[in-house]
Amino acid sequence: MKNIMITGGAGFIGSALYKSLKKKYKNIYIIDNFSDYYDIKLKLYNLGLKERISKNSNYNNIYNIDIKDDISLNRFFKNVNIDLIIHLAAFPGVHLSNEKKEIYFANNVSGSFNIFNVAKKYDVKKIIFASSSSVYGNENKIPFKEDLLPSPVSFYGCTKIMGENMASFFSKNFDLDIIILRFFTFYGPAQRPDLMLHKFFLNHYNDKISTVYRKTSRDFTYIDDGIEMIKRVVDSIWDFKGFDIFNIGSSNPVKIEDVVKIIKKIIPDFKYYEEERKEFDMQKTFADMKKFLKIYNYSSKVDIEEGIKRFYSWFKKYYRV
Repeated sequence: MKNIMITGGAGFIGSALYKSLKKKYKNIYIIDNFSDYYDIKLKLYNLGLKERISKNSNYNNIYNIDIKDDISLNRFFKNVNIDLIIHLAAFPGVHLSNEKKEIYFANNVSGSFNIFNVAKKYDVKKIIFASSSSVYGNENKIPFKEDLLPSPVSFYGCTKIMGENMASFFSKNFDLDIIILRFFTFYGPAQRPDLMLHKFFLNHYNDKISTVYRKTSRDFTYIDDGIEMIKRVVDSIWDFKGFDIFNIGSSNPVKIEDVVKIIKKIIPDFKYYEEERKEFDMQKTFADMKKFLKIYNYSSKVDIEEGIKRFYSWFKKYYRV
């Protein structure tokens, strides 16, 4: 019986992965600090919790532990024998990262070091580390292949590169089997309210005008497709040795103007204005998925229009609109 730990398991991707993996793997543990970066009610909703778990306590194998808290991490690993760490926990958001670099470094770099260090200390040989398409930046060839030299334009992207480099170091020097997954714009039901699609619909119902950045496109990955890809990596990691990197995306970039057109089909009076993109915002993301498809035999099924419709159905139910 394998014991799997998901850091950041109360978040958008973490909670969806937790619910999906529970169908096959019975012993799954969540570590999350339940930060108030966005409304805590959504995290509780995602996990079916009625109230917040107090710090350093747990309920049904869901622990309120901060990955920056090395003492609490060590206490957890001393008491629970973990076979695989799926490290999703991070301080999210590209735009804020350039303003609050200290917070992002503490969470995404120092926190990740703590995770790799306890894995080494307690002999956890298998790790899946969540990285980001933001590591590629604007200077790389399209589509982004995993062997391209990273060139992030945001500090968030920098922290993810530092995490990847640590993962490589721990893998090579301490015999840990680590797979890096670079996520490309996950979206869908229960996504964070600061993410573009959720923010657009919230703005509409709060009678606010949305900002759309000109000449930008994103490789959108519907949550169900992304989770299926991660699950395939989980299922195969038990026989995996060494270190590797994979993109997790749809390989089908969509212009933000086209996203707006889809939204206006659903909400004809959706209001927005256009601005030039920020310097630290990527112009385009585009995942080359050939490597993943060859090894794991899966590609995205849900297109952007269907994905937005599914998100809107969830949105109406959650906000009761």
